[in-house]
Amino acid sequence: MLVGKPHLTGLGCGGWGGGRGGERKRAELTNLLTLKPQCAILDEIDTGLDSNGLKLVVGIINDRKKENLATIVITHNISTVQNLDYDYGLMFKDSELIEVDNETVVQKLKDGYD
Repeated sequence: MLVGKPHLTGLGCGGWGGGRGGERKRAELTNLLTLKPQCAILDEIDTGLDSNGLKLVVGIINDRKKENLATIVITHNISTVQNLDYDYGLMFKDSELIEVDNETVVQKLKDGYD
């Protein structure tokens, strides 16, 4: 979901209807680059990507952060967590929310705390 232009709100993955996962991901990234929203929620934007695709997605997200885009990235992929430039890391385990810093998130994921 992208926020910042009222008539464009909800153009994220769930708002496109139909289409395959990869098509929706490309649509989300295109929106992120062209619409310049104030906020974006990217739910598993990295699912099914190879290493090159993951680098591209992470690079785009990191570049938009430099432009003050507020982004929530939801992922299960440790490679995404390791490469994203983010301010806060949140983890869930057994329905418990844990707030930790970047290095702690990565280490706990490596240790199997997911």
